[in-house]
Amino acid sequence: MKCINCGKKEAKVENLCEDCFLKIHPILKKVKPFTINKCVKCNSLFDGNKAIKSSEQLNKLILKHLSLDNSYTIKDITVSLEELEKYFLANITFKASVDSKEFEDNYEIEIPIQKFVCSLCSKKASNYFEGVFQLLSDDEEIVEFTEKLFEKDNVPISQKKKTKRGFDYYVIDKKKMKRIGEKLVERFGGSIKEAASIHTKDRQTSKDVYRLNIAYKPLRMKKGDVFFYNDRIYQLLNAGKTNKVLDILNAKETRIKNDKYFKLPKFKARVVSKRPLKVLDENYELIRVKNPLSKNIKLNSKVKIVEFDGDFYIVN
Repeated sequence: MKCINCGKKEAKVENLCEDCFLKIHPILKKVKPFTINKCVKCNSLFDGNKAIKSSEQLNKLILKHLSLDNSYTIKDITVSLEELEKYFLANITFKASVDSKEFEDNYEIEIPIQKFVCSLCSKKASNYFEGVFQLLSDDEEIVEFTEKLFEKDNVPISQKKKTKRGFDYYVIDKKKMKRIGEKLVERFGGSIKEAASIHTKDRQTSKDVYRLNIAYKPLRMKKGDVFFYNDRIYQLLNAGKTNKVLDILNAKETRIKNDKYFKLPKFKARVVSKRPLKVLDENYELIRVKNPLSKNIKLNSKVKIVEFDGDFYIVN
């Protein structure tokens, strides 16, 4: 049976072909007017003042403004977007059914783009900040790790200033500052100090508004350094929230807290005797060392030694 409307195609439902049925009964009945805001500084998209952080979130926003014919059972919706100068062109495909008949229909809608400057870019432009993160190091690895944390945790920075001891970061949103410091301690050891100062009063609540200062100071030693602490000698294996160390006196690994350590200088030497364990230093002085004898220590092998309280110890 031919379509009673066009008389050309085969009738599919209600004596109408698919095209004519969709013209008379469109799946998309109405598009509720809305705009998408776009920051001219950072190019971020917003629904009002709420940031749109993913294409999935953007698609949901578009679908929320579509009014569909309830007689259809929607099977699938796909949305593809093309950004033009003044609007987004949304290509929307619906797969739906009615009376057990399958339909597919395509629509193009234009969504106006409203350009503005978002609050974050406004704050950056005005050098606004809620706290200062003080990095008390200019070590390249630590600086790079810190700035990657700011980026990964979405912590916006309005200014970065070089200081004598490292860098100051002027942070727009202070909520994640302490966690940044904790992650640095977990990675490099060291300590953080926190201080807050009254900046102003909230005009609506009359409550004090505080600026937060976080200072991070890394451990002054690196992997392999030898130091003494609480009358024991240790070699640093890995820095962290607690430091993984080798106890030189008993050749056992352990963990100790971040604290004030006193670094010991290393000297070159050569093993000349195993029982008793003796080395010859760079000045050709014969020295007896107190380490427990290790299988890794071989005659004539080059080693490094440290001195503590008049005694000498081999270190890696």
